[in-house]
Amino acid sequence: MDGAGSSWTQNTDGSLAIRGSGEISKFREVKVDGVTVDPVNYTVTEGSTIITFKPEYLKSLSAGNHSFELVWTDGTAATNFTVAENTDQSAKSPKTGEDFSMALCTALLMVSCAGLAGIFAKRKRNHAR
Repeated sequence: MDGAGSSWTQNTDGSLAIRGSGEISKFREVKVDGVTVDPVNYTVTEGSTIITFKPEYLKSLSAGNHSFELVWTDGTAATNFTVAENTDQSAKSPKTGEDFSMALCTALLMVSCAGLAGIFAKRKRNHAR
C-alpha cells in the first residue's frame, strides 16, 4: 500500500491519502480502528483505489496510531497511520498586546505631561495676578 505508515498533523488543513492495489470497481468500504468510515469523510479516486481523508474527519481523530483497512469484494488490505500532535504553538497563541508600540506609549505620556505642565503654569499665572 502506498501511504502506509503516513502521518497527519493535528490542526492543519492537509489531507491524508492511502492507495491500495485493489480494483476501484470492487471497492466496498474503509475502516479506521475497526469502524466503517462514512463515505462523506473521504474521496475515492482511480489509480488502483486511492482513499483521501478530508481534513474535517482527520481533525476528529485523537493523536496517536490508527489502523486503516481497505475492503474490496475480493479481499482487504490493512496498514496504520499516525495523527501527530501539532507542537507549533504560534498558530494557536492569542494576541497578548506584546506588539504594542512603546513609541506610541511614550508619545502619549509626553503629551500628557506637557498638558499638565501647561495647566499648572496657567493656574500659577492666574494666582500671581
